[in-house]
Amino acid sequence: MKDASGNFSISRPNGRRAWKAAFAYAAALIFVLGMSLVRNGLVGGGWVLATSNGPILLYIGNAPDSMGIFHYPESFFALEAKYGDRSAVPWTRELLAATMENPWRFFQNLARKTVLFFNAYEIADNANYYLLGRFSPLVRYNPVGWQLIVALGFVGGWLTRHRWREQVILYVYSAIFAASIIVVFVVGRYRLEFLLPMAVWAGAAVTWLGNALSQRAWRRACVSAGATLALIVILDMRWSPALAWNSPPNVSGLRPIRPNDFTLLARAYLEAKQLDKVQEILAEGFAQHPWDQTLAKHLARVLESNDRFDAAANVLRRYLSFMSGDLEMACELARVLSRSGNGGEAKKIVEKVLKIDPSYERARKLQEKLQP
Repeated sequence: MKDASGNFSISRPNGRRAWKAAFAYAAALIFVLGMSLVRNGLVGGGWVLATSNGPILLYIGNAPDSMGIFHYPESFFALEAKYGDRSAVPWTRELLAATMENPWRFFQNLARKTVLFFNAYEIADNANYYLLGRFSPLVRYNPVGWQLIVALGFVGGWLTRHRWREQVILYVYSAIFAASIIVVFVVGRYRLEFLLPMAVWAGAAVTWLGNALSQRAWRRACVSAGATLALIVILDMRWSPALAWNSPPNVSGLRPIRPNDFTLLARAYLEAKQLDKVQEILAEGFAQHPWDQTLAKHLARVLESNDRFDAAANVLRRYLSFMSGDLEMACELARVLSRSGNGGEAKKIVEKVLKIDPSYERARKLQEKLQP
């Protein structure tokens, strides 16, 4: 309802209604966590409230060499090898020791995860938002996404700050939810629930802007619209560290779809026996990520299976122009060249590989096959 000044107001609940609301929240929380506890006990054999992987996940997201996303750092595998088994590693103790040794690195990583959380780039885990866009116009062209809702949400939260007592539950939920993700690691699908309070405040911002325009309060309208636009720019995916990780530092361009996403889509088309699509997706992925070994190898093999040996060799040459020290792929190029009748060039490549590593078994076998 609106007050005399035309602003929206919320009636204050009486004591009984407040206690009923608190009881409803508590009952919903107990029900959800209780279902998780019962499911883990009956199916998994352990009475775990949510997950038993908490220490491992905390280490993945906060290790000194962590990226702040779901990515196993090198130190993770080093500890796994040291203790012989993943379950035997005291992850919490190791993380605490690493943090005490380099606390500045821990806080740097925490700051980066905060940026990753609020930035508009959807960090993929098992499904890529941008890859799904090629199958759904609604996903691809929908302008109402994280960037717009969160920008409007911050503006709406500021505009309604004078009614903070009526929004305590939104403040508490937003802060605790964001912190619970940032303290572990950031994945796009983990943060979706943050949009719930943001959508409420975004609605308040849109309503406030509409009222300002209807009242011809141009200055207020320009200030709120300008603040929203500024936040949209700040939250733009171009500033995401995770997006930058999809490309080497000396290569320009945005690549929201990761190499692995192209590989998984190509595999899906292969299982569906749509072989023309397999080559198309691999070629598209390799054009964006020519330094990725998996894409290069699979695309070269597909081209080779269609007797397009020169095209397959060019794919491998392109990859090796980025990763010249990859002996495996150098041998792969030599093998393809030998099949296409370019034995002389293949022999030179094998000789270069053996100069780098005389004991490389695959190169030695190729050299034997290339002997006249």
